[in-house]
Amino acid sequence: MSKVSVIIPTYNMAPWLGGAVRSILAQSYPGLEVIVVDDGSNDFTPSVIRSLQSKVAPGRALISLRQENGGRAVAVNLGIRASTGSYVTILDADDTLPKHSLEQRVLYLENHPEKDAVFSQTRYVDRNGKPYFIKKTPPFTSGESFAWSLLTAFRMPFDPPSLLYRRSVFDKVGAFDETVHRAEDLDFVVRILLSSNVGYVPFPSYNYTNMTHGIGTRLRNRFLMMVGKLQVIDKHVPGSKHASLYARMIAQMGFIPHSSAVA
Repeated sequence: MSKVSVIIPTYNMAPWLGGAVRSILAQSYPGLEVIVVDDGSNDFTPSVIRSLQSKVAPGRALISLRQENGGRAVAVNLGIRASTGSYVTILDADDTLPKHSLEQRVLYLENHPEKDAVFSQTRYVDRNGKPYFIKKTPPFTSGESFAWSLLTAFRMPFDPPSLLYRRSVFDKVGAFDETVHRAEDLDFVVRILLSSNVGYVPFPSYNYTNMTHGIGTRLRNRFLMMVGKLQVIDKHVPGSKHASLYARMIAQMGFIPHSSAVA
């Protein structure tokens, strides 16, 4: 049976990390390893990991890595280098996977050998674990058109963490770009869509926990995400489309009216 590597980058997420790891250890798919990459946390993350070591079933592994704080992309790349699975997926430390998530996505890739990766719907839950919304991805006709929709949309039409990759994807497109901040997932997915064959399963395989933050934190996070998105546009959008898309992104930050941005 092919092994799946689940990489969890984490920074000061100890209160939620245990739930993320337990959701992987409870998966119906037996052949897996969990790689937790601590990006220099100063909370009780190490003790959370130690408490979970005794709960790992035979044939599975829980691997703990630690680095000086370098950012999410650096942590993910460290996890990828340490992983040994034929398939790789990334789980944020405050999210969880439904019980059959890995089994269903691996089955899809094994039944579709022409596909390099597969993504899914996302179930949104509140911080108490109560589901309240399912994000369903609109139909897409090609990798290029879908990549463009990711760059132009105000909100992502799907959530990159729902992707399960074949290991060969990293040989094809490379690692996460450590110079892109807050949008490293977007950059990586755009590269995959432009060079690989990606499939879709019409059910939720990822539980996204929507944390409640104050208006100041939400605005700051939105601004930083948009700045990261501008970095991705710089990398992937040709000059003929660059100016109008840049203006649209700036408008979405709230600096200028959207109507004048696209005129």
